[in-house]
Amino acid sequence: MSTERNSLRATFDEAALRYEEVRPGYPEELFNDVVSLSGIPAGGRIPEIGCGTGQATVPFARRGYRILCVELGENLSAVACRTLEAYPQAEVYIGPFEQWHLQAPARRGLRSGRIGHRLPLAQPRGAYPKDASELKGGGSLALFWKVHVHTNADRGFFEEAQRIYKREASEIVRPDDYKGLARPDEVPSRTPEIEG
Repeated sequence: MSTERNSLRATFDEAALRYEEVRPGYPEELFNDVVSLSGIPAGGRIPEIGCGTGQATVPFARRGYRILCVELGENLSAVACRTLEAYPQAEVYIGPFEQWHLQAPARRGLRSGRIGHRLPLAQPRGAYPKDASELKGGGSLALFWKVHVHTNADRGFFEEAQRIYKREASEIVRPDDYKGLARPDEVPSRTPEIEG
């Protein structure tokens, strides 16, 4: 695993409470679409990779799904456990996804992965081949995550935030981060990488 990826993982975990406080949620329509398109039955099982603080977990738990979250960060896991206290059908496994295994393949289940963009993809032991092996018997894989885009509504927020990152946490900022954000219609497709 690259030093950059480890640094980014550690940064989110160190700021778990702040991350939970400021990270925007996902629209309910996303979860309705994932449930509809996947065909997951009521009460089905969802292994969620990289649950973070549980923001995408709660909407599935509210719908009655049994969820096993895999989260590397101990602080993020602690916040997720508190967030999910009202949902006994949701559990959090603390550890790296690369070392985690389902007890039995998820049949007619759904795998929710929001950190696919941070896992090694092209390697034989990468994230997507592992996902496929864990979903024998007709399960589905739902990949979703947020992408920061430039809009006129941000009024320079991104640029100002980059200056703060450079000053306060230069070790996690890449040179490309200073080029600015893509507009929504300029976000590159991840399809070739996923199908690869």
